[in-house]
Amino acid sequence: MASAFDEARLALYAASPADFVARRKELSAALKSAGDPGGARLLGAMPKPNAPAWAVNHLYRAGALAKVMQAGHENRRAQGNMAAGKLDAKGAREAQDAHRAALAEAGRLARQALTDAGLGGTDAVEAKVVALLQAISLRGSFAPYPEGCLAGEVESPSLDEMLDGLVDAPPAAVAPAPAPAKAAAPPKVVEDPAVIAARAAEARAKEAAEQERRRKDAERAAARAIVEQMEGRLRDARDAHAVARHRHERARTAVAEAEAVLAKVRDAAAHAEAQLRATEGMVEGAEREAGAAQAALTALG
Repeated sequence: MASAFDEARLALYAASPADFVARRKELSAALKSAGDPGGARLLGAMPKPNAPAWAVNHLYRAGALAKVMQAGHENRRAQGNMAAGKLDAKGAREAQDAHRAALAEAGRLARQALTDAGLGGTDAVEAKVVALLQAISLRGSFAPYPEGCLAGEVESPSLDEMLDGLVDAPPAAVAPAPAPAKAAAPPKVVEDPAVIAARAAEARAKEAAEQERRRKDAERAAARAIVEQMEGRLRDARDAHAVARHRHERARTAVAEAEAVLAKVRDAAAHAEAQLRATEGMVEGAEREAGAAQAALTALG
């Protein structure tokens, strides 16, 4: 039976990306009001899925992943049997082709869902959805995320992980069991009410421990997703800083060059001004000489 936290988490990842933050706040408040402040804090830290992850969660809720998961399992089994010499290359290729066909069909469904939701059903997004589905179907689960609550990338399994435990083994020979002797009917036992109560308390404790384990697993997954987001933001910030520093250095170089040009222009202007003043003196001297010559000419006249 799903806990209130599990149900709230599924409801959160059923929300559209546009409504995710508001829905997270609403569901966290509901858990807190219901007496689960720890679950409320954990749900409040759940990361928002990107468009490809949202599409995979949508296909999960729509029951459209069964074929992909089965094809992925059969592909893994075929690779294991081929590695063990129990299947030829043709059989392994057929399993791979069936897996690819199932992935392509799921990719088309995801693209349509993304388009209908206004999230951009492009070739690039569809390719990311298919990559996620391939990793999930080869792994056989959404791990490290809970089923239907994908929030980020899922690492594809290694070859050893794919082949581990998937080789068909021949059934072991079992000797026929002897016919059981006819046993007498056991006496009717009436259990002590205290024993019944203790057993019920033990069952409740086990259920509580299992819920706590699931919650811690989800908390670790959420923490890992948050760390991945923070690392991505740090990389983006470092890249932006490098670009800004490069632009700053180019600007400083341009300013220095402009200042050098300005200094040359100022020197040229000062030189031109000095030349202008010199020519003005020459003009004034020539004008005086011309006036004196004109006066002499008039006197001779």
